Amino acid sequence: MRTLSERMAGRKFTIYAIKCKKNNKIYIGLSCDFEQRMYSHFCTLNNGKHTNEQLQKDYNRYGEESFEIYIIEEDLPFERCRETEQAYICEYRTRDSKYGYNTRHHRVQPNVRVINGKPDKEPTHGRAS
Repeated sequence: MRTLSERMAGRKFTIYAIKCKKNNKIYIGLSCDFEQRMYSHFCTLNNGKHTNEQLQKDYNRYGEESFEIYIIEEDLPFERCRETEQAYICEYRTRDSKYGYNTRHHRVQPNVRVINGKPDKEPTHGRAS
């Protein structure tokens, strides 16, 4: 049986943000199929069944037009995608409910840094100084 690394070899990943314009809270996610992942997020949000309760609550309160999608970084190899996503989650403090919607914790190697640059536009709210 092939390992996860072997199955993911050659795939490129996208780190994205979903931002609520009304309260500036951000959800940061990762996908190897960005378009399908956005479809999945908004399909479950529109049906009131998203697994992230706070994101669902704000979506119900403010409506789809109050949410924006940003690509933070793309074309990441599998070997770097998870730690880079976690670095952005830490940078934007999106595990803090004051700033974001991220609730799950993943194991990350210590001293993770983002190597391929920073986002050149949104999201900005909640970014650690």
